[in-house]
Amino acid sequence: MTADTELAGVAIPAGSNVWVAATLANRDPAVFACPADLDLNRPGGAHHLTFSVGPHFCVGAALAKAEIRICLEIVLERLQDLRFASDVRSRFDVPYTPSYILHGPLALPVQFTSAVAGSG
Repeated sequence: MTADTELAGVAIPAGSNVWVAATLANRDPAVFACPADLDLNRPGGAHHLTFSVGPHFCVGAALAKAEIRICLEIVLERLQDLRFASDVRSRFDVPYTPSYILHGPLALPVQFTSAVAGSG
């Protein structure tokens, strides 16, 4: 910062380094109720900033959405009774990446019954 300023009630002295993490915008509790929960029917879900907005909107957004839709369809088709592994009692048992840039599990232990014929 080149001058003393205040942002959301926080004083930022001149000369301070400020790091803007736009990835946290989708986890703002003022915008999304229970932002840490996966809720595919979340009210206001269309207001996420995953692919940016305006002139900076990601040109590959449609492809990325199609890829994840196809991937999830195949996974859900082939893995019946998909559930957390028995040792995962809550989302707090899942280790997350120690990063301000990416937010996601390091591992997601699951159990399932294979729906693919001939698989062991």
